[in-house]
Amino acid sequence: MKARTYFLFSLGIFVLLLLLGFFIPNLKTKLLAESKDKAVSFEVDYKDIEAYSLKESVSDQKLLLRLKEIPISVISLNATASPNIENGIRNLGFKILWRARQIEKDSPWPVLNRMRTGDGVLAYENAALGFPIYLDEVVTAVMMTSGFVPLVEFSHQDGLSKIASKIPSQMVKTHCLQARETVNPNLALWEQRIIRAATGRWVRHLQIHFSPSLTFEENLQFQRKIFEELKRKGFELSLSPSSKTLFDLYQGSKSKLIKNPKGRVIFILLMAIILPLFGIWIVKADSQINFIFGFLLFSLLSTLGGVLIHAVGSDFYSIVGLRPMPGVKLELLLPFLASFPLLMKASEVNQFLQKPLRIWHVGMLMGFVLVFVALYLMRSGNHPVLPVLDEERNFRDWLEQVLWVRPRFKEFLIGHPALLIGFWLRASLKSNKNFLTDGRLWVGVGLIGQISILNSFHHFHSLFSSELLRTFHGIWLGIVFGVVGIFFLKKLTRKQV
Repeated sequence: MKARTYFLFSLGIFVLLLLLGFFIPNLKTKLLAESKDKAVSFEVDYKDIEAYSLKESVSDQKLLLRLKEIPISVISLNATASPNIENGIRNLGFKILWRARQIEKDSPWPVLNRMRTGDGVLAYENAALGFPIYLDEVVTAVMMTSGFVPLVEFSHQDGLSKIASKIPSQMVKTHCLQARETVNPNLALWEQRIIRAATGRWVRHLQIHFSPSLTFEENLQFQRKIFEELKRKGFELSLSPSSKTLFDLYQGSKSKLIKNPKGRVIFILLMAIILPLFGIWIVKADSQINFIFGFLLFSLLSTLGGVLIHAVGSDFYSIVGLRPMPGVKLELLLPFLASFPLLMKASEVNQFLQKPLRIWHVGMLMGFVLVFVALYLMRSGNHPVLPVLDEERNFRDWLEQVLWVRPRFKEFLIGHPALLIGFWLRASLKSNKNFLTDGRLWVGVGLIGQISILNSFHHFHSLFSSELLRTFHGIWLGIVFGVVGIFFLKKLTRKQV
């Protein structure tokens, strides 16, 4: 390994540590928030209670009393419900989440006039309550009652961002197990999904519909099991959903750097795009790089870059999902595509450009883009376009049980082994030094793992310790698979000789 390689990696690591020092207060705030903001609330729809009251010939009051055992703290109710039903719910100490129909969205007064301290409001359709004329009135009502507005994951409502801008601490990140999803029970899958939402994505309010395929007692037992598991993980019950703890922690943060949200986005985008290419530029000139040590240096550079991104990007708005990070697909794709021409020599680039363009060239290029790049992007994010197969989901769950935090497949199965193989090929092959066979193609593919490390720390809603552990597992497992791959390549090359 050349002295230049050591020096440049060391320089990059030093600069990242220096920058990280400026953002230590923000990272401390995030760690404090992870330990302090651990109150979660449970909600049940009154329609489910009504249905089981008729089905099992038991009064709704008796069923509501059973809910207190879990304990459920919020009951969702239509604005058309009678005052007797409302009073029966309130007398048992529940808060009410008022669900508005289309007519109440246009004229929100039937809902707003019934709100009491700690109540919430949520519209059924794709627009917020009061949109577009009465949003200010909704904000005032929620403020006056110290109420809450659910921010339901993976959904969009017009006008909700305006409400959030005025009462951010009363917006509560929410996960919903919808009624249509509960027809065919899959309790193990639902439990993992709900637990993961609370522990991994900073969800603090859970809307769990009862499954009509289960008895009331079975539904109750399912919710009790979720609460006990969350309690075991350090969570406690919130009687009134709120994001005030998290909001107050960040309002009191001592970090004054890059307060402008656009400045943060630009800084993070530049870090996520430049760092992988900087690493490629370092290793490009070293054909004798030690494959293990070079990989560890590259991974350390990426990990520190990810920590810096997490420190810069973590604030109240990014954690609860009010300010999603733009440009993530660009961060995944641009460094990856740019790495290949960067790894090529000038003579190879000129030779490639001077070749006559043929139809099969275009076909191969289009095929690569459509298959490899599309798969790479479509499998990224919390809700990938390509669905996760049951076998893969089972494997993911097993990894999570064994390792506590699941490493990313694109790191330990694809990127890291490819990078290790690429470094080994570069150091071991003495002849046949062209782009396709001397390991540089493998190094380019291996950049997927380093990009993924940086991308992991973009999950500002995740526990910082979880992302560090996820990265660590990806690195050591990647080394294992990479060494196995090198072993088989050695056998293959010996046979050819």
